[in-house]
Amino acid sequence: MRLLVNKIKSKLFKEETNLFLLQKLQNLLSVIENKKLADKIVKNCFFAGGCIRNLRTKEPIKDFDIFFKSEEAAKEILQDLTFYIPAINFMFNSKHTVTFRVNGEVYQFCKPPYCGSPDVVVGRFDYTNCMAYYDFYSNKLVETEAFKDALAHKKLVFNVDAYNPEIAIDRCVNFTTVGWDDSSLDYKDIVHSVAKTKRRRSSSGDSTERGSFD
Repeated sequence: MRLLVNKIKSKLFKEETNLFLLQKLQNLLSVIENKKLADKIVKNCFFAGGCIRNLRTKEPIKDFDIFFKSEEAAKEILQDLTFYIPAINFMFNSKHTVTFRVNGEVYQFCKPPYCGSPDVVVGRFDYTNCMAYYDFYSNKLVETEAFKDALAHKKLVFNVDAYNPEIAIDRCVNFTTVGWDDSSLDYKDIVHSVAKTKRRRSSSGDSTERGSFD
């Protein structure tokens, strides 16, 4: 009986989370002055990372990170964003994001190379407590098993396949200050991952600076 009750609670909580994220998407779309652009965003973008984690842990949500499913979609959408979102909502355009504030909520469109299918993108995040996404087009929330486990124990687990491991130590400090447990974290994994990533980027001639989305 208890198992059934827990399943019902879990389903209801997930439905509430979906509704909340849908409302945040609709809030953003409400200021876009071009229907074709709005449709492109719905079909080609998704929320991922810290906004979903903080929603689940009932912590304040700093911003909503939006990722693109392809570089082509990113190029098409990014070139139109500042034309079709009112200037009053514009915050800044940096190397890594284009950021807007809409009715008090902050939305960050994350620029390439941070793009790809939702599963690929979250699979390259530095900590498993970020590995969840909400797909706009399907109105679907996906939480990886690693994400669920991290939240259940509020523990930090580093992803050795992280796209940007250089910032993982600083982010660890930020997480521990708000109660995340790093006792099982092996910092050697981070150091090795940083070295491996630097070698790979050096051999490919990739000198792109990386940012943090959380």
